[in-house]
Amino acid sequence: MEEPINWKLGPVAIGHRPKCRVTDKSRTTLTNRVLKLSMTNLSVLSTHSP
Repeated sequence: MEEPINWKLGPVAIGHRPKCRVTDKSRTTLTNRVLKLSMTNLSVLSTHSP
């Protein structure tokens, strides 16, 4: 009876992995947006600075 339980747990664990990947993608997009905003702010500060 132990083997079928393991087989049932296997697909569940695999099913949870794509969700983690989606969250990682959303995190990377958020970090990229923050980096772009920070870069634009730095460029504005550099242009305004004498």
